[in-house]
Amino acid sequence: MRATRSTTPWAVALLVTATAVLPQSLRSQAPDTVATPRTTLPTTLPTTLPTAAPAAAPLVSTRERWVLGAMAATGLALLPVDRSIALELHEPHVQRIDGARGGTDVFNLLGGPGVAVLGLGTYVLGRATDSPSLTTLGGHATAAVAVAAMAAGIVKGATGRQRPYVDPGDADEFVAGRGFSQGNRTSFPSGHTTAAFALAAAATEETRHLWPGHVRLVAPLAYGTAGAVGLSRLYVGDHWASDVIVGAGLGTLAGLATSRYLWRHPGNRLDRWLSDVTLVPSPRGGLAVTLHTP
Repeated sequence: MRATRSTTPWAVALLVTATAVLPQSLRSQAPDTVATPRTTLPTTLPTTLPTAAPAAAPLVSTRERWVLGAMAATGLALLPVDRSIALELHEPHVQRIDGARGGTDVFNLLGGPGVAVLGLGTYVLGRATDSPSLTTLGGHATAAVAVAAMAAGIVKGATGRQRPYVDPGDADEFVAGRGFSQGNRTSFPSGHTTAAFALAAAATEETRHLWPGHVRLVAPLAYGTAGAVGLSRLYVGDHWASDVIVGAGLGTLAGLATSRYLWRHPGNRLDRWLSDVTLVPSPRGGLAVTLHTP
């Protein structure tokens, strides 16, 4: 066991680098198109894009593919030391760190229902305040999280990896298809991490179009928070390190691709549907949702 644990420090360093540093290297990537800031409030969602970008341009650039590939390779590299990392993180002196448990509870909540609440809440706020930018941000971010969640669910079910808390906690145990029927075999990848990174990637990409000058602020905040969600999943023992790394890469890919697809296809079904939804005051208080159909 002593020889195995000697690998833990560098493995943890590799994990932190992959979750917190690699995704942020994407933030300096220039957007394919930047929408012209609006000076008047439109009646529908902003859908005008410059015509300079080729329609056939890939949704994920070559540079981004290299970064995502590096994250996938990191996840594979951590497979042999997943168990040693888990054991180290569950040492009594690590679990007793002041404030760690409370912090992980917050980030676990954020990675679960929190990402959906943030996305939908931003959309509702945009509609309630007649803000096309907030409406677009919330709608597109929610769509990215939904796409990421579906992708993660399929991979979880197909791989059937055993979770760390299952006795005997074998990190190498994968049973194809078992994840669709057994909740304790849905470890790979981390769904919370996937959703958090999808939201981070989509929020950063939306900011490039809506508020280009704020990307340098939004990107590190969004990706840093998503990284904290991933680390919290390790700390509470719900996932292996490789689950988190692969989830981060999958979520980033889903967020970038979904956001860019929606911006490159003005008038898409999602934007049309979001434009048709109206929030009006309810006679009983609060807001009522109405959907206008042609």
